[in-house]
Amino acid sequence: MIRPSAVVLLFAALLIPNPTGRAQDSIIRNAPPGQLMRGMLSHRKGMVTSADGRLWALTWYDDKKTGSLDKDRHLLLCMSKDGGKGWSVVTDTRTTGDSYGSITTGPMGQRLHMVWYANNGKKVGTKWISSVFYASFDTKTMKWEGKADTIIRPGLSDREQYYDPDIIVSPKGRIAVSFGNRYVTPTGSVGASGSWSAYLVWNKGKGWSKPYRINNDYTGISVDLHLNLWDDLVDEQIEMCYRINTGGYGTGYRTFDLDKEKFGPEIMIPQLKGAKGRYHGNRNHLAIDRNGDRWVLYVRNNNSASPKVSEIRIAYLKKGAKAFSKDFLVATDTYGMVAT
Repeated sequence: MIRPSAVVLLFAALLIPNPTGRAQDSIIRNAPPGQLMRGMLSHRKGMVTSADGRLWALTWYDDKKTGSLDKDRHLLLCMSKDGGKGWSVVTDTRTTGDSYGSITTGPMGQRLHMVWYANNGKKVGTKWISSVFYASFDTKTMKWEGKADTIIRPGLSDREQYYDPDIIVSPKGRIAVSFGNRYVTPTGSVGASGSWSAYLVWNKGKGWSKPYRINNDYTGISVDLHLNLWDDLVDEQIEMCYRINTGGYGTGYRTFDLDKEKFGPEIMIPQLKGAKGRYHGNRNHLAIDRNGDRWVLYVRNNNSASPKVSEIRIAYLKKGAKAFSKDFLVATDTYGMVAT
């Protein structure tokens, strides 16, 4: 299987290794005047490398030509053949009214797998309705696979919308997708009902599973999915972190065994006592080192301080441990900062 290469996203700058060993800034796309162009959210997989060494990136684009969210917003697949020095737009998704997404490769590194959310023309009254979509793209034929995108979860009303998906593909080619809901619990889902929760679905080659609720607490959003590719004994185990409501907004971690289709226990990152004024940000980031230890990077906001501050912090979970260590401070900056 293709092991992931190290790519660092540092806030707005994309730093890509070059033969000189020095980092270089690379602009994937520049928006024309009056238009908007953005990379993916910091807790999403915005760029991957295919087996032939090409770089692939998702870019959100609002051309503002008509003023319609459905017509103006696009999710572009971009490619670089020279290590990030130059980029070209390969294609747009087949949906309309696109928002953000996530991208990864299959086990052989040829097929790209993407999830994103979009309204795709769905409107109830005056409000656009968001659904979650999946599609694969063949980097050899340079074409989308299949006649149409797969709707992972259709939005049906203003209260029943789905958003913020992430994706992983296991060494056996199994696909797993996480997504969030709004107020209505997905029909046929497994687990307690509730609003603003996170769900996991998977496909082992025979169709998509029912949605399984990830969070134990009544709120769980912005799931960051990963695989432990350092350990072949658990390479079909999904690992994830996400923001939950326990303790006045905290961060949770748990695993899911794709073979057994079973969740592991939910483990909380330690929180301060009476920490309602120090809530964790929505975008948490999980990493697994070669020793099998887990690291979670997150932001703790302190809106009771004067002036208000945000702290970037790291929590550590040793392999086999049942609890995170006491987290430690990385940096302190102005209020509202997002860790990347």
